[in-house]
Amino acid sequence: MATFLQEERITNIFEDASNVYETTFFAQHRPTWNIIINHIVEQITEPRLIIDLASGPGEPALSLAKRFPEAQVFATDIAPDMIAKCEKLTAGTPNIQCRLASAERLTFIEDASVDVVTISYGLMFMDRPRALAEIRRILKPGGGILIASIFTSLPEIHIAQQVLKDVAPDLAFKPDSNPLDCEQGLENELQTAGFNLIKQSIGQFDYVFPDTFKAFNALMLAVRPTLIRLHLFDSAYNAFLQLAHIRNADEVDHNLISIDSSTNSLTTVGPNVFHVYTACPSSSHLAVASSS
Repeated sequence: MATFLQEERITNIFEDASNVYETTFFAQHRPTWNIIINHIVEQITEPRLIIDLASGPGEPALSLAKRFPEAQVFATDIAPDMIAKCEKLTAGTPNIQCRLASAERLTFIEDASVDVVTISYGLMFMDRPRALAEIRRILKPGGGILIASIFTSLPEIHIAQQVLKDVAPDLAFKPDSNPLDCEQGLENELQTAGFNLIKQSIGQFDYVFPDTFKAFNALMLAVRPTLIRLHLFDSAYNAFLQLAHIRNADEVDHNLISIDSSTNSLTTVGPNVFHVYTACPSSSHLAVASSS
């Protein structure tokens, strides 16, 4: 559960590394955005008001605005630098607005007024009980839906863990853990907040990077400021290169890191497995659907 201090730390991390996130991870999440749009189409023919939480540089908000041109779309994020990028990306799209806002405090949205709330890889950073309560407040009780994507398998977490163990053991998180995985207990949290789960989908993709340095910058995103502050950035990069080459040579882990040996560039990290959950307020008429 995120506290205010944790929220402030998350804001600072993404402000510091927003360029890294935008140029590496961000655009590669499109397979997830496509599934989110499909979930909306299956449940609501013509949504009028869509709120995208934790939009980062502006997606899937922009894709939603283009797919549903009659809808008003709000793209929100807690990091000012992300909102600046969002405004640049969405300029010229008339039915989208970018707002600096926390998912736990959507004070500019009226009760029971929203058709769709989307969260693409942001739920794990939120105080979920507070965020879900706020989402429940703003959704239309008769047919509004929440669609959230989360990672359930993220190989880069284990890569970052090994690099930290090599250069800064005190910074390393619990072995074999995924700090970004909030799958365990999520269905109970949704139920407690007054939601019924109506659909789940599972997908996967690989991250592709043009070179090893960009890959390192991206994979160490959360601890990058600390590595720089402690003058461990170069040591961590060297540890990452060594680990990447070892894993690339190991047939067991061939699907974790793939390096183009001719250029010494890291090409893929994966597979990254994600789930997309669609839920509605318990009072909704929407039927429970099977997983896909």
